[in-house]
Order: sequence, then C-alpha cells, then structure tokens
Amino acid sequence: MGKQLSNEQLKRGMQLLIQINRAHRNICERQFRALGIHRSQHSLLLFLARNQRPISQKEIAQAFEISQAAVATSLKRLQNNGYIEKTPAKKDNRYNEIKITAKGREMVQKSDAVFSQADALAFEGMEESEYLQLTEYLMKIKRNLYPAGGEEKQ
Repeated sequence: MGKQLSNEQLKRGMQLLIQINRAHRNICERQFRALGIHRSQHSLLLFLARNQRPISQKEIAQAFEISQAAVATSLKRLQNNGYIEKTPAKKDNRYNEIKITAKGREMVQKSDAVFSQADALAFEGMEESEYLQLTEYLMKIKRNLYPAGGEEKQ
C-alpha cells in the first residue's frame, strides 16, 4: 500500500472534481439558455419522455424528491412553451395527467445534444486507456463515499 495522501492533496483532488462539475454545468446551462430552457426543465422532460404513460404531478414530485409546488411551477413553464400537455385524469378529474408533446421530445433531443457536446469537450484529447483509468479512479472514489452516507438513489 502506498503513502497516505496529505490533507492538501485530498482538498486539491476534491476541488478539481467540483470545478470540473461546475464547468460542465456552466457550459450546459449557457447552451440551455440559448435554447430557452433550464437544466431542471430538461430533466423533467427527459423523465416524461422515458415514461411511456401519462404521469401525475404527485408522481413527478416523488421521483425528483421535491415539492408538488416546485413541480407545478416547472410544469407551468413547460406547458406554456408547448413542451407538455396536462389533461384531467380519467379515474379522478381532481388530478392532471402530464405527458410530453412532440415539441417536448424535440427539445429533449436538442438538450441531449448539449450534454453530449459538453461530455465530448471534457474528454477531448484523452486516449481510451486514460479514460478507462480515470473512470476506474472515479469509481473507487464513489465506492468510498457511498457507504459513508453519500448513497446513490436507487
């Protein structure tokens, strides 16, 4: 086993991970603004696109672990832009069923392209062997953190 890393080395490594995440997010958000959508709206549209059935606002709130009020605000924006449709539920018209529109699916494709471009930029100039080694190291960090309370949602 090798020499233990110093606190400065640990801090620098985590700072780099945070800076990389922030830079990737900033690139994506800038492109999303140009598309007229927010990153969280992309996540919502992607969730709706992956569900093959209309879904309720309550189910969305539970899936994202946010309040129904927060979901309502995002859904209103998406509906105003024609990305989703809300219709009264057949079983209980007190609730709305939400589904993505064709325009919403187009936006998912465009925003997926934004992520793909940012991902490609991040790994530009990296050889496959370097990429594989990096992902191995990142998985080791992930495995170290999750048992300590950084658990991934299932």
